Amino acid sequence: IYGCVHLSVLCYKDSCHTSSCNPETGCEGDTISCDDNDKCTVDLCDDELGCEYEDVDCDDYDACTTETCDPKNGCIYSIVDCDDEDECTVDYCESNSGCEYETVNCNDYNPCTDDSCDCKTGCVYETNYCDDHDRCTDDSCDPTYGCINKEIDCDDGDSCTCDSCDPIDGCMHVSLDCDDYDDVTYDYCDVICHHIPHDCDDQNVCTDDYWKDDECHNDKLVCNDYTECTYDYCDSKEGCKHVEITCNDNKICTEDSCDDSVGCVFVTIDCDDDNECTNDYCDCE
Repeated sequence: IYGCVHLSVLCYKDSCHTSSCNPETGCEGDTISCDDNDKCTVDLCDDELGCEYEDVDCDDYDACTTETCDPKNGCIYSIVDCDDEDECTVDYCESNSGCEYETVNCNDYNPCTDDSCDCKTGCVYETNYCDDHDRCTDDSCDPTYGCINKEIDCDDGDSCTCDSCDPIDGCMHVSLDCDDYDDVTYDYCDVICHHIPHDCDDQNVCTDDYWKDDECHNDKLVCNDYTECTYDYCDSKEGCKHVEITCNDNKICTEDSCDDSVGCVFVTIDCDDDNECTNDYCDCE
């Protein structure tokens, strides 16, 4: 009794598709566009949740680049600037480790320069004058051997000077000391040391001539032979004379002699004949 029945077709539908029914073709559907026009996102669609947006991974795993993302252009990779603004380093980048800084080698392999580095200007090469601050050396530099500090010759060619060198004052020339510490000589240097006795001889044999206290002395000669039995004097030609004195008192009743200590001694003659029967005496007349 009912006849034909026309029920609507149930077309499949989810969050990622549109669904409709065409009387001629049947169910039709279009995929929903999740494009957000942002190149920094990966656009996805979940059947249940619909559109989802994940950030684009711009990491190129290169430590020498910085990664950014532009919504219009997508990932942008910029080279890392490793410049430390130090002229004393060589700056470069390793993909695995990033910026590296190696010290600049300023060695010019010239021993006659002092090599250093200035962080603003780079390598600096200053002349090495090899000055050892010793005035006893002649300082120079050889490109092969480096500093040469040769001892200078202080010989002044004068044998009467003692030549030496002081590191501060340089060559020293001190007069040779010819002093023989003998007051009797006149000491001087002429090629070699000379020691000439002072001539104080006054050509007088009756003086004692000698040098003392920087002057000649001519003292009267003392001819004393320290005996009272001589007459002492000085002869201008022969020098000291010691004439034996005569102790004769011209008396027959004395025995005359001389004693070195007291001089002439006159002792009365003993006329005793040991005879009691005589009267003994000396008749001087």
